[in-house]
Amino acid sequence: MKDHLDIKDIMEALPHRYPFLMIDRVTKIEGEKKAWGIKQLTLNEDYFNGYFPDDPQLPPTLLCETMAQIGAAVILAKPDNKGKYILFGALDNGSFHRNARPGERLDIEAEMLKIRKDAGKTRIICRVGEEEIARADFMFALSDEVG
Repeated sequence: MKDHLDIKDIMEALPHRYPFLMIDRVTKIEGEKKAWGIKQLTLNEDYFNGYFPDDPQLPPTLLCETMAQIGAAVILAKPDNKGKYILFGALDNGSFHRNARPGERLDIEAEMLKIRKDAGKTRIICRVGEEEIARADFMFALSDEVG
């Protein structure tokens, strides 16, 4: 497996497409345990038009989706998982410190806490610069089909 994923690799791993493909790049993959990725926020993204338009912010639900996609892309990029889907199971220990805004870059770190053939748990931390803005543990299932 590669030590990073560009947008083409991400699109091969994830079924998501615009406007729900949230991550720009997985910058580093450390074995099967850790990964780092980024999302650059620009005012051109549609959700900024409707979510507090006078004070544009990334909706927290989309922040969660962005965080989850880093972990999912790394898991689904593994050759054994090609063609599989990740189904969201639960979010535990979520902590959201502030909202992200246009012009900021989200730096996201995913650590695999448990992973089995059909399920796992990932701790994901999101930062803007050195400031942690969110963290959560995501539980998921791996499946050969959606739903």
